[in-house]
Amino acid sequence: MPIELLLERRPFGLIAATAADRDILAKIPIGKLVRARITRTQSQKMLRFYWRVVELVAKGIGMSKTGLSQELLIRTGYVESVIFHVSGAVHRIPLSIAEMESEERKEYVDAAVELICREYINLKRNALIHEAEQTLGFTYEQAKQEK
Repeated sequence: MPIELLLERRPFGLIAATAADRDILAKIPIGKLVRARITRTQSQKMLRFYWRVVELVAKGIGMSKTGLSQELLIRTGYVESVIFHVSGAVHRIPLSIAEMESEERKEYVDAAVELICREYINLKRNALIHEAEQTLGFTYEQAKQEK
């Protein structure tokens, strides 16, 4: 079974970035050849922040996280494609937040937070951001700074 590790580039090599990755790496004998697929990660902090906000709001309004996320993507204009059915129905396919480039994701999350505060909940933007930050261990501004 393939194993995927999150590694951090250091001057002297690659270092496992999380405790789970370190545990997996520790099981690989020194000198053993392994094959790795290297891809650049997106801002994990921004993704975590976004999903925390979506989780808080979805729970409060009785929606699923996925449903709310898809609705926010569509309502803010982040649509991958539009399908026109013979019946006249229009089906919009939202973009994936995980596949957005860093700057696009930041713009989307800002737009989603504004839409949530304006139309989904009776809470000021800063109060919603503060509520999400309480359980994350980092601030929204720190998430925006991460590349």
